[in-house]
Amino acid sequence: SDAVKALDTKLAASKLDVANVLTGSVRRSPRTVRISAQLVGGKDGVVRWEQTYDRAPDDEIRIQTDIAANVAQALSIALGQAGKAALTLGGTADSAAQDLYLRASALYLNDTGGDALREAAQLLDAALGRDPGYANAFRLKAGTLELLATSYSKNADEMAKRLDAAEFAAKRAIALTPALGAGYAQLALIDEDRFNFGSAFQSIRKALALSPDDPLVLPAAMYISWYSGGDPHKALSLADRVVELDPLKALNHSRRAEVLVDLRQYPEAIRSAQKSLQLAPKREWPHQVIGDSFLLMNRPNEALAEYSHVPADDVYRLKSEAIIVARSGDIGAVERIMSHMRALFADVATYQYAQVYAQARENDRAFAALAKGFEVKDPGLTGIRTDPFMDPIRGDPRYAALVKKLDFPTST
Repeated sequence: SDAVKALDTKLAASKLDVANVLTGSVRRSPRTVRISAQLVGGKDGVVRWEQTYDRAPDDEIRIQTDIAANVAQALSIALGQAGKAALTLGGTADSAAQDLYLRASALYLNDTGGDALREAAQLLDAALGRDPGYANAFRLKAGTLELLATSYSKNADEMAKRLDAAEFAAKRAIALTPALGAGYAQLALIDEDRFNFGSAFQSIRKALALSPDDPLVLPAAMYISWYSGGDPHKALSLADRVVELDPLKALNHSRRAEVLVDLRQYPEAIRSAQKSLQLAPKREWPHQVIGDSFLLMNRPNEALAEYSHVPADDVYRLKSEAIIVARSGDIGAVERIMSHMRALFADVATYQYAQVYAQARENDRAFAALAKGFEVKDPGLTGIRTDPFMDPIRGDPRYAALVKKLDFPTST
């Protein structure tokens, strides 16, 4: 009923803290796409503007621009040329390419498993096959490849090649659309992965100058502040801003949870990760974050229950299970898990090996793993200054020497 719709709209507006809500529906047939759109007042439920479009299946891009212009007019906003250009910045005029991009984006945002990321990369290649000038598709491809490189590579060579491909995609996005701040933001994350901290700060400053409140830029600024800058408090303020801008995006809540873990605010981290799961139940990473929070609170049984939702051979799950065993003092069992990890990940998981040995109070083996990680440029090392799993070895002189060797910026 209209009364229920009005109630839903008011509730959504209240949760999002917005004055107006744009609602709509899409119906497809082989020959026609019908798009119905309404702009509704968040407080009174009054329809400010509505329109139904019956168009050919390849006309969705034009419809979107038309809707945006009508909404702006309904809100008495002078959109102007700059605003119209911003609507299509980095975009495409090919509806099929955009559809492929949107499917890839949904996978990237709602399911961080390796299979989902590989499927997203294939969809983006198909989109770029249709429109090689689609900057946003290159930008998302860079993000997908970067995550595959850092979380799902089987060896250091594969990781390096994926990061090379990610860098190429990010630079292509920037070359196609120099005003696309998100392209520079993605490049900043790749620089950070390679320990090029000065370049990372340069790129993120450029991204923020172009797009200061962009939900695609702020998460990158969060990670750069956190790892390159070693400032999780600043990272949390950025994470809070991202959640404020888009509270219905699951990924934003799990990012916030990650920062809270490094701030040792474990119950709050669990709440944020649980919020992420409410919005996107298929995501695996929030379970890992909740499990690690329980583990760091010395509640291993609850941690293991969360890890059961993560694939058995996931590097982060194996690391955490090895830590649980290490804390129980069963070094033989630790070595069995570590042998399995080495068979799966070779030298690409050196930081995770170091975390396990640090928790097992085997300092020599922890620092041997960290030295190897420095050699192969394991991106995990970028978080060494704030990682709670590294707390047992911080007093060792070799820890300060390694931090110095990483050459983090002294000012940001």
